[in-house]
Amino acid sequence: MITWYEKLYISEKAYPNRKAIIDAVDSSRPIPGAYILALRTCETDQLDIMDMSQLLIPGVRKRLGTIIGIAMGRSDAYELLTNIAQQVYAETGDLYIRAYLTEKINGRPSVHKQKKYHRKRNRK
Repeated sequence: MITWYEKLYISEKAYPNRKAIIDAVDSSRPIPGAYILALRTCETDQLDIMDMSQLLIPGVRKRLGTIIGIAMGRSDAYELLTNIAQQVYAETGDLYIRAYLTEKINGRPSVHKQKKYHRKRNRK
């Protein structure tokens, strides 16, 4: 079952078609050019950006977490992601988008923050 973020991010281009896009996702009818931004059930990734037609591929809907945004076109989806990242950075000082959204969805602090990976320096 698809779950939706209560405060769904909607791009300006997708706003006029928002109800049709939401209905299409819920009923597995892709709208050409419509994209969704979603959390994945896999905790190692931040977000997925995908064309709605990918929802027709068996197994994709099962791996999909909460849908947090909709956009019209690939560049519009990346612009929406940039806006989300800027908001997260302004509020938290980091870019842990997944942790930020998980906290907003669950209403409590996220217990899983992504690990910070640092390159180890070769010390002699």
